[in-house]
Parts: sequence; structure tokens; C-alpha cells
Amino acid sequence: MNELNLYDLFRQILSKSKVIQGRFHVSTNNSGNDLNTENLNEVVKDALGSITSTRKYPLCVLMPPVEELDNYIDGDYSNLTLTVYFLTQAFNGSSGIKKPNVFNNTSDHSIILDWKDMRECAVNFRKAFVQVTQANGNIIRDGQKKDLIVKVSNIGNDNLNGVKLIFDVQIFSECVLNDYELESLKNIKINNKDLHPLHQH
Repeated sequence: MNELNLYDLFRQILSKSKVIQGRFHVSTNNSGNDLNTENLNEVVKDALGSITSTRKYPLCVLMPPVEELDNYIDGDYSNLTLTVYFLTQAFNGSSGIKKPNVFNNTSDHSIILDWKDMRECAVNFRKAFVQVTQANGNIIRDGQKKDLIVKVSNIGNDNLNGVKLIFDVQIFSECVLNDYELESLKNIKINNKDLHPLHQH
């Protein structure tokens, strides 16, 4: 098991969401720069694979996980801290103006309403995640700590609003040395000599 299984689980759960409808992207940049590009539509379409919907938003974006390892001796769990964005486009949605004001052709759907909508998506996802992982044994399990939800606004070129959700998960990882032969490691000795003595510069 590794984080690829986690990404697959996210895709499966989010494909059942009535709001997100499977629009899920794993960011390859810690700063989320791929959200700030003109071609985000193409990035999202690549992430969707067989989903043919032309809508881009609402969208769920998983940032690169931060991993903490406890034990290399026995099979154990990798602890991952996940940062997940639930985002929607401000004012003008992918299918037109949200809650249009007919007098000035603008939107009455404010940023705080986007926050409320995306927070609801985030909380519903977390409940679904816990339910699915509890029903499938201990391969991927919830970190069982408090979640953190932060409101975000005006992200990227598409002017995105929503929430940032931070939570922990654990993935079981077997203690397998795929890259080394155990016999070859037995001949290695730790060098206890001073390999660079102090000297005058």
C-alpha cells in the first residue's frame, strides 16, 4: 500500500459526490501553482479521465501529502497530513452567473456563500471518507484527530473561493526492501575513523 491507493480512494469517493461529481486533481506543486495557470481546464480534464463533463467547478484539489514514518523495522503505518481544497468559481460559475441579479447582470452569490457551500462539501467528504475506511479494515485509516478548515478566497486566474481542509490519515506499509538484497547489506561496516580531521584553513 502507498499513497497511490489513497489517491484512488479519493477519486472513488468524490465520483459519488452530487456537487463535486468526480472533479478531483492531485497537485504536483506544494504552492498550488497549477491552480494559477491559464490551462487549469486541461489539467482538470486530464485528471478526470473518462468523465466527459465540461464543467470545471466545484473542484477538489489534493496538495502533495506530508508524510511521517514511525518505524522501519516492522511493517507499520505511514502518517500523512493531507491538505485538500474544495473550490468553486466566484461570481460566474462554469455554467453561467450564479444567482444572477437581473438589474446589473452580476451575481448575488457572495464569497461567504461560496465558503458555506464548499465547507459543506468538505465536511460531507470527511464523513464519507471515515465511513468507507472503517468499512474496509485498517489498510487506510483515519488519523482520528481534529480537522482544520480554513476559508480561502480569490485563488488563481479563475478567481476561486472555498475552503482548505487539513486532516491526517494512516496507510499501512509493509517492511519490504525492494531496492536491496539483505545479504549484500551484511558486509557493510560503519567506518569509525575521522574522515576529515580539523585543519587550518
